[in-house]
Amino acid sequence: MKKTGYNIIQFSLSKELQHGMMVSILAGELARKAGLSEEQCHELSIAGLLHDIGKLEMAKYVYQKGQKPLTIEEIKYVRLHPTLGYAITSQNHYSDFIIKSILYHHENADGTGTFGKRWDEIPLFARIIHLCDMVDVMGNSCDFSGESWIRAKEYVCRNRNILFDSECADAFLEVFSEENFVSMSQDRFEDELWKKIPRDKRDCDFETCKGIADFFAGIVDYKSEFTGKHSLGVAKKAAELAEYMGYSQADIEKFYMAGALHDIGKMAIGNEILEKPGRLTDEEFSRMKNHAGYTYMILSEVKDFDEVRDWAALH
Repeated sequence: MKKTGYNIIQFSLSKELQHGMMVSILAGELARKAGLSEEQCHELSIAGLLHDIGKLEMAKYVYQKGQKPLTIEEIKYVRLHPTLGYAITSQNHYSDFIIKSILYHHENADGTGTFGKRWDEIPLFARIIHLCDMVDVMGNSCDFSGESWIRAKEYVCRNRNILFDSECADAFLEVFSEENFVSMSQDRFEDELWKKIPRDKRDCDFETCKGIADFFAGIVDYKSEFTGKHSLGVAKKAAELAEYMGYSQADIEKFYMAGALHDIGKMAIGNEILEKPGRLTDEEFSRMKNHAGYTYMILSEVKDFDEVRDWAALH
């Protein structure tokens, strides 16, 4: 059985985001080469961003183990993350295109993947995510040096028709050269991503906003096993208290949103601090307190969210 790489995955915010962003960029480029429509390329880029979302619930194994290899049973458990990702994205009404890309993104061409499906039983877009996922892991997640390119190229060639089907492997080798692979350096790949995935701002009613807030509250609370359902608990209690105190329905809804999102800034705090069993150092405590500032920065990006942002960030 080939090594999975699960025992060396880093779960700091920067690594998670960088990996998702890079898989998104790589997948979008391969999709265009494969002749998918621009809409499908856009959706596949979103799938690349979200492909590992199911790992959030399982991250405690990696937090606890650090760089130590996982046991066979733990590896089997972590391998369920595509199924959890499928469940999370299904519940939040993502397209069938996206959720199947996530569900099958760890299937190998020779049938040795999570579900035992061979390449011809797997949708093309899931095969693309799979290749881009493994290439980025092999490239040491966003280290776009010439050495990384050689390693990634050799890895794809060596695993052609084993991990990766020939169609995707050949497309990767045709689309990417050392020059454009190295050009995707860490200081510009985020800008490159948003060129590929236009971010449209749209008006939403409360139920839509509530669904989005609940989604992110779940992500924040999954980040650490100690937080449980903290964010949603704060949201519900804040709304109930606001109603008891006679606030308007519009304000009650804002209180709910602020409660659900008040800790979203913790996504910028590493779990070595969030889950440290002992007393925090002064520096660590200062970083922990900064999560409210990150909440303010994140929610400032949402139009007409000033009150919600202030109530959430000034908690």
